[in-house]
Amino acid sequence: MSTLENCSACNIKGCKNALSILSLDGASISDQFVACIVKNFPNLQTISLNGCSNLTTSFLKSIGKLGQLQELLIAGQNEVKTLSNLSNLHHLKKLNVSRCKRLNDITGLMELITNFVSLDVSGIPASLELLTVFYLHNLKELNLQGCYQVSDSFLSKLKVPHLRKLNISSCVRVTNKVLGTFLVTTPQIKHLNFSWLKKVTPMLFIEVSENTCLFWRLSSLNLSNMNITDKCLQAIQSSTPIQLETLNIALCKQITDKGLLTIALIPSIKILDFIPFM
Repeated sequence: MSTLENCSACNIKGCKNALSILSLDGASISDQFVACIVKNFPNLQTISLNGCSNLTTSFLKSIGKLGQLQELLIAGQNEVKTLSNLSNLHHLKKLNVSRCKRLNDITGLMELITNFVSLDVSGIPASLELLTVFYLHNLKELNLQGCYQVSDSFLSKLKVPHLRKLNISSCVRVTNKVLGTFLVTTPQIKHLNFSWLKKVTPMLFIEVSENTCLFWRLSSLNLSNMNITDKCLQAIQSSTPIQLETLNIALCKQITDKGLLTIALIPSIKILDFIPFM
C-alpha cells in the first residue's frame, strides 16, 4: 500500500495543470491531500481512489471542483453517503461507486446520468429508480451486481438501447418475467453476467434462442450457479452463426456430460469455466 501523508511529500507545484490521469488506489491519503491534488491539477480527466480507506465524505467536495473530470473511480469508499457534490461534473462519463456500503442517495447524478457511458453501482444500498427515469442512450456498460433493488419492475423501466455489457449477478429478485423482453430491447449487448440468478429458469434460454438473435451476438456469457440444463446449452449452441468466446457454467449442478459435449460443438469458444457442483 502506498503512503502519501501530505502534499509536501510530493513535489507537484512545478507541474501544475500537466496531469490528466491519476490513480491512487489503496493509498493511505487524506481528504486534505485530495484537496491539494485538485488545486494543483484542476484539469484532471481521470482519478481513481478505489479503496483509499482514510478518506471521509469531505473528499468529494474537492472532486466536485474538477470541471474537466470524465472518469471517477471510488469503489469501496464506505464513508460516502451521497453524491450531491458531483452535480457539476458535466463531463463525467464513467463512474464506479461499487461497494460504497453507506451510499443511500444517488440523486446528485440527476443532471449527469444521461452522459454516462459506464456506470458501476454494484453492492450499494441506494434506490436506483433514478436510472429508470431517463433515456440512457449513451450507456454502454452497467454493473448492478448484488443490488437487491433490481427487480423485474426495475428492468421493465430501464431504457438502455445501446448497452453492450450488463452484470446483474446476484440480483436475486430477477425472474423470467421481463428478462427476455429486456434482452430484446438491448440489441447491442455483447457481454452478460447472469450468475446466481436463482429465479431464472431454463425456459428463458429456450424462448430467447427461438425468438431473438441474442446468442448470435454475445461474446461472453456468465451463467455460473444458475438452474440451467443441457437443453439450455443446446439452445445456445443451435443459435448460428454464434460468436460466443467465453462461457462460465461453474457450479451448474444440472449440467451433464451431454451438455459439455454440446459446448464442444461451438467453434468460437475460447474460454470455458466449468467447476462441477460438489
